[in-house]
Parts: sequence; C-alpha cells; structure tokens
Amino acid sequence: MNIKSVLRRCAALTLAAALCLGVALPAAAETSAALSAARDLAALYGAVPAGAGSEWPVIALVRGGFSAPDGWLEGYYAALEAQVTEKQGIVNPRRITDQDRVILAVTAMGKDARRVAGYDLTAPLGDFDRAVATGLNGAVWALKALDCGNYPVPVAPAGKTQTTRDGLIAHILTKEMPGGGFAQTGTYADSDMTAMTLQALAPYREREDVNAAVERGIAVLSAMQRPDGGYATWGNDTCESTAQVLVAMATLGIPLADNRFVKDKNTVLDGLLRYYRPGEGFLHMDEPGMTVDGMATGQAFYALTALLRQERGQTALYQMTDVFDAAGQPRFSDLAGEPCRAAVEALAEAGIVNGVGDGAFAPGKTMTRAEFCAIVVRGAGISRESGTLFSDVAEGKWYASWITAASKAGIVQGVGGGRFAPESTITRQEAAVMVRRTARLLRFEGAAPGEASLSSRPDGASVADWAREDVVFCLENGLWPMTDEALAPTQPVLRGELAEMLYCLLVRAGRMEA
Repeated sequence: MNIKSVLRRCAALTLAAALCLGVALPAAAETSAALSAARDLAALYGAVPAGAGSEWPVIALVRGGFSAPDGWLEGYYAALEAQVTEKQGIVNPRRITDQDRVILAVTAMGKDARRVAGYDLTAPLGDFDRAVATGLNGAVWALKALDCGNYPVPVAPAGKTQTTRDGLIAHILTKEMPGGGFAQTGTYADSDMTAMTLQALAPYREREDVNAAVERGIAVLSAMQRPDGGYATWGNDTCESTAQVLVAMATLGIPLADNRFVKDKNTVLDGLLRYYRPGEGFLHMDEPGMTVDGMATGQAFYALTALLRQERGQTALYQMTDVFDAAGQPRFSDLAGEPCRAAVEALAEAGIVNGVGDGAFAPGKTMTRAEFCAIVVRGAGISRESGTLFSDVAEGKWYASWITAASKAGIVQGVGGGRFAPESTITRQEAAVMVRRTARLLRFEGAAPGEASLSSRPDGASVADWAREDVVFCLENGLWPMTDEALAPTQPVLRGELAEMLYCLLVRAGRMEA
C-alpha cells in the first residue's frame, strides 16, 4: 500500500471509517492525546484494503486493540500467503529484515509464523550470516522476530553458521559505540538505532553485560533529547527517531514523565505529536512543504500503540506471547495419537520436514520422490546442488536442487530414459533402498542383513530382488516402522512412515538425539 497517497485520499473518509471501527480500549489512565491520534490512524488505515507490505499498521491495529473493518486483516493475510507462495517462503531475498517484519505481523495476529502457506517463515533466521546480513539492524530485528512468539531458533542449513540467541546478543553488544548507544554506520551513536537496539535487548536485562549496555543506551538517549521532546537522526529532527524512542521507553517500562526524558516540560509524546496532522497522518520532518509520509505514519502508529499498551499494563509491543507462544503450541495439529508424532516433531524442530499448510503434517498421505529428496538432503546435511540431471526436472522447479543433490550423493536414481518422475509416489521397498543408501552415506553400518526377517513375513517373498537386502537391513536395524505383519513392499509409503524411517536412522547414526 502506498500510504502517502492513500492517506491524502482517505482524509474525507476518516469520520465514516471511524464509525465502522469498534475500539475495545479501557478508559482508565491512557494518554488522551495518544489515544485520539491512534484512533484517527486506525480509521485512516481501515478505510483502504490491506495487502502484503502493510505489516506496521497490522501490528499497530491488532496490538492496539482496534477492530478493523470486516475483511481487512483477512485481506492482508491472503495477500501475504500469495506472496509467500510465489517466493517459496522468502519474503525478500535481498533484505532479511522484511522476513522479520512479516513474522512480527503474523504473530501479532495470533498465528504461527512457522505455518504460513505451508512455509516456516522463521527458517531463514537459522543461518546466522543471513540473519545479520544487514548489519546491526539485521541482528536486532532477528532477535525481535524470534522472541515475539518465543520461537525456537531454526536449524541452519548444512555448511552454514548456526544462529543462537546468545550469538545475536553478542553480535549486537560488539556494535556498541564508545560511551554507549548504537549506530548502523558511522562512529557516533544514533537515536533511531539505539532505541531499536534497546527494544531487542530489553528481555535480557537480567544479564549483567546486557543491562549495562541498556543503561548506557538510556543515558545516551536522555542526553540526545531535543527541547521539544523529540529526537533527530544525523542532525535532522524526525518523526521516526522519536517514535522509536517512545517504543523503547514503553518496552523498558520507562514512563513518559520520567525526568530523564522530559525537556523544557516536553515529553517524548509531545515530540512525536509535533509531526501529527489530524485526519492525514504524520510528517517525516516538520518543515515547510512537507506532506504526510508512509514510513513516519506507520512507525508513529505503532509507537502510540506501544505507549497505550504500557499504560494498560499489557505486554510490550513486540512481546506477543500474550496471543501466541510457540513453546506451548504443537507444531502440527493432526498428529494426536499418531505413532510418528515424536519423529515428525523432532524432524520439524530440526528443520528437516515441513507441513502441508494450515498447521497440518498429513501423516497418512503419500510422499513424492521430489519431497523425499528434500527431506533426505536436509537430514543428511548435504548441500543443495544447482543444475538438473533429468529431462523431467526443470531447473526452475523448487525441487530441482534437492533432486540433483540427492542424486549426486547416490541416494536416489532416475527411473530410466533420463527421467526422474519427481511427482511419483515412493513404495515401501523403494523407501528402504533409499534409506539404506543414506545410511551408507552417514557411515551407519548397523546389523548385517540376513534373510530370516523376510521369511517370517507372509509376503516376504514378494519383495523385489533389487530391494531385498535393503528391506532386511531396515527391518533388522529398527528402520521399518510399519507395524502390520505384511510388508506390502509395493504399497506407497506414507509421510508419517517415511519420517519415522529417517528419524530412526538419524538417531542410530548419531545425528540426532532420541
């Protein structure tokens, strides 16, 4: 949404939209000026359709307790799902902080960011170098994104540096300026970056090193405050810098009236409202000829929400465990009572398997050859390979690099005629062959195969000659989770069954803990 032009067009619709917006807000000690401005912005944003890219107003509306018009949030989420599907789970390959922003918006809505259109949006944050690719800003927003819903840190792809919360914090602390404060670039502390960094560090103040850095940052921000209560970035008074300081204060529990943040009787809220134009939005800078600005308006909106939440005694703006806590949520909704549950959840936690969308894993569905390649390559810790080796595997397909990697590693083969049949299902005996090849790759020898385990099964003789040794290997090493007496070797293997096979192998090979 181009909010700069939209806000101008919406001014005439403000009153009508406001009447459509129900606001569930307690009336107690809230700052009337902040509440009035936030209601105005809720009406402005609610008067136009939300789409992908509307994360800041989504966060502000939801966290502020405002009820958007029917379909507004649904429209945003539908547009986001379309974007995520088109880009295969990566919001913006060139800027990882866009991924962080979307995780925050989804979580604010009470949804699991690991289940958006079948993709785990937190997955890219497992690669530390990718998470901090944009410098200090990247580390700050990655930490906020992971913490907002108490998400576990995803497992890094093979060959990449594993992200940890301690690693992100350590990276942030190394960027502190002499004397305190933080900056994205340059040699002097910047109010904008200092405030955002303190927001990310706030949950870790019990750590002595973090608390010391936070206290120094607070002192720096206090000294930077302008006489009108606001803040500047690189010498220019801006709405955005002031908004970020207001969010930092609310997150740290510092009241507006704290004497460290009152200059000439002006609070940070006074400094922010200087840029406010009722019915239109917020300016970036309060200078002649300036018009309302989308970035300034979005940041001011969620800053007002942060203040209102603080005054109501609610959790901080980015501490969203009041609506969603990943630690208390099952990853998949359809695994209750399933024998494969422990295996699937362990593999999902390690980033090896994904669901099929809408929070489901579908353990009773079949798995394609392409899907198997993706999970076995992740499980074995093999790097994906560019190019394609088969005529029916187009290089632009999502599975091409997985199939090429699995084929080069000797785990899978084609079906003849230079084809791979990526969409075909896998039979039980084919799965046994592929799992055995993976075992060799992982240097898991196991018990030597014998024929007794086949002869004891009613249909043991029906196992194909080319698969007999591998089926026996899986049976004798606990890698055949199917509990029925008959082997049914030509029956398609199910997603849950194959997950159990791979999990058991990784445990026995010492790659995972049981």
